[in-house]
Amino acid sequence: MRYLLHAVPHLVRPTPGRVRRFLAWETRGRALDPAWPEVVVRGSTEFDATPIALRPRPPRARLARLSTPTLVLVAGRSRAHDPSRVARRARSLLPAATVVELPTASHHTIPVLDAGEIAAAVGDHVARSTPSPR
Repeated sequence: MRYLLHAVPHLVRPTPGRVRRFLAWETRGRALDPAWPEVVVRGSTEFDATPIALRPRPPRARLARLSTPTLVLVAGRSRAHDPSRVARRARSLLPAATVVELPTASHHTIPVLDAGEIAAAVGDHVARSTPSPR
């Protein structure tokens, strides 16, 4: 609910100032590359919004049978959700998945500030889940 209270002003009537204030709050003040907030501001204020396509989550039993190597990255400082709950839920629903919590990441820092950690996690995941040549 707290997240929504912060997000609603920039979602309902986005202005550059509202978007920047929301980003500063959501990223907990982490210093962003100056270009990134501008991309988010322009995307929020200069283009028509498109609806989010929500799909129902597959049933628990189907997820538990998932055999595709799956990596779940969780933003450890996200304000959009409870990161430890998301990680627990992912481990519960996807027992064969690798779940990695990025401790300093938030929803809006992942694309730019946490790229190195993401690349390392993806690299480790690929290395562990790629069968050896015969």
